[in-house]
Amino acid sequence: MKQMIEAVRKHHAMNKVQKLYQLGLSEKTVKGFENISFQTWVEIRGIYIMISYGQPFPAMSNDARTVFSNVGLL
Repeated sequence: MKQMIEAVRKHHAMNKVQKLYQLGLSEKTVKGFENISFQTWVEIRGIYIMISYGQPFPAMSNDARTVFSNVGLL
């Protein structure tokens, strides 16, 4: 049961990251992440793809780390 809850939480967090980077890549303001650059959103998209294929978290910038920790993946 605990594994199922963790899987649901991870899935929800991944969906949230996907919505955030889509807004960031379309250069719209993302509430709470106004100072994050376009390049960081591209980096977040790449990390999202790696995580979705089961890869471990790579080294990332402080802004990307902030986004992932606020969403709940770190």
